[in-house]
Amino acid sequence: MNYFIKQDLFEEDFLQIPKSLLLNTKYKNLSADAKVIWSILYEMQIFFYRAGWVDHDTGRVYCYHPQRFIAELDMCESFLIIDYLKELHQFKLLEAEKSEVPKLWKYYLIKPDSNNLKMYWKINEKQEELSQKLNHYVTTYIERTKEETEDVMTPEVIRKYNGDLLKEFIKKHQLEHDELVSELYNECIMKNPKNKLSMEYISEAYQNIVNAGNIVEGARKTRQTEEDKFLNQRRQALFYMKNTQKVFAFSNSNFNDDTLLLFYKHFDLAIELHNRNLLSLPLLSSLKIKYRLSSETFNVLLDQAFTLYDNQAEELIQFHVFFEKILENQSIFEREARLKDEISTKLLGLPEHLRDFVYHELKKNLEHFPTRYELVVNNLRVINTVYQEFDGTVSDTIFEKAFRRLFMQEEIYSVNAYFKNAIKWISEEGNKPKKEDKTPIVDVEEKIPEKPVDKEEWLSKVVNIRDTEGSVDKMSAKEKEEYFKRAEELKKQLEELDF
Repeated sequence: MNYFIKQDLFEEDFLQIPKSLLLNTKYKNLSADAKVIWSILYEMQIFFYRAGWVDHDTGRVYCYHPQRFIAELDMCESFLIIDYLKELHQFKLLEAEKSEVPKLWKYYLIKPDSNNLKMYWKINEKQEELSQKLNHYVTTYIERTKEETEDVMTPEVIRKYNGDLLKEFIKKHQLEHDELVSELYNECIMKNPKNKLSMEYISEAYQNIVNAGNIVEGARKTRQTEEDKFLNQRRQALFYMKNTQKVFAFSNSNFNDDTLLLFYKHFDLAIELHNRNLLSLPLLSSLKIKYRLSSETFNVLLDQAFTLYDNQAEELIQFHVFFEKILENQSIFEREARLKDEISTKLLGLPEHLRDFVYHELKKNLEHFPTRYELVVNNLRVINTVYQEFDGTVSDTIFEKAFRRLFMQEEIYSVNAYFKNAIKWISEEGNKPKKEDKTPIVDVEEKIPEKPVDKEEWLSKVVNIRDTEGSVDKMSAKEKEEYFKRAEELKKQLEELDF
């Protein structure tokens, strides 16, 4: 056991509550939990100072969002912490001021009033007298206990002994069913007024009651109590969000109570993002409309987004942008799953490889022809019926060509007629005889004799500039090469002449 020894009395390893909060009548109605929370915030003043949360002008220490620090200790529910902080503010032990950052408040801890204390004891002044009284009390108690044990146990003593033993059993097994406790009391206490009980006897009586099924009604009452407790917590959380946090309770029919409870669940992160202008509620609402999400689906994905969002990253993106990425991925998965389901359900007459072909073609054309995509998907049963009407005479190639024609630019008034005619036209084109190619076959290996180059003709062509503008461009590559070669020779000859 970890007992106190004398050295522990001089250690400062414990939470300290000022005597002023306990003994001053001014704080008589201040709850004990609120006093503990004040003491915790007092202990954290050094941490706030080291964090740089100090007013340079006045030297006062402050903090942001004190409920976050208290919530880390898991003392109580989050909505109760807010109530205790309000209580401290009411008793002028906590003060809030607006900071330089919009919608961000500074919280200052106020010292308790130490005037008019009613001291109920003064240990330092009457230490010796108090020690003597305590020693006398302990001695008297020991002697009285010895006398009681030597006497014959009376029915009152037996009943008290049995009652204490039963209380120990109930506490050990954490029994909360009123009906079960009542039956156990009748079985053990009322039926044994003169007999001392043992823990084994109580355990056997308890097991008999459970086996008899008498606990069912008690269990139902317990479940009902737990449900009432849950509903009460839900009501308190909604009241806090709607009346205290107006930013989350704006009148928008797209956000229901479950959505508000989600913001309450991720309250610290939501407030932080809102204060840093990274959270826009209207944009979140517009995404719900854009992707046609039900309230249930929207809440599930929003909870997932809050869980995955990393607010410690170096470059933070807008929360609605991050949320939309999740929605896009989710919509892609849902759309593909829905498309596969429709193809497998509506194209039963097609073989599996053609159903795969339809799936990949639809995915490929979704981005470029979204309107035609919807038309084709809505008429998959029609395509299945047309394919079956041809009774297996349509080859895979004809079906694929006809299906691709559904995504041409021309208007389609009836998918049934258009797809059926496309199959017929493609089949007729495939059955027509091919026209003979009358183009003379030239032997590639046969060399065509080149025309000998006439030097005088080229010189005359260059000197007389017989060609009109653009005629040189019409020459072949070989003719151009010869033309510029002769022109260069003529230029050299002209330079040699002496006029």
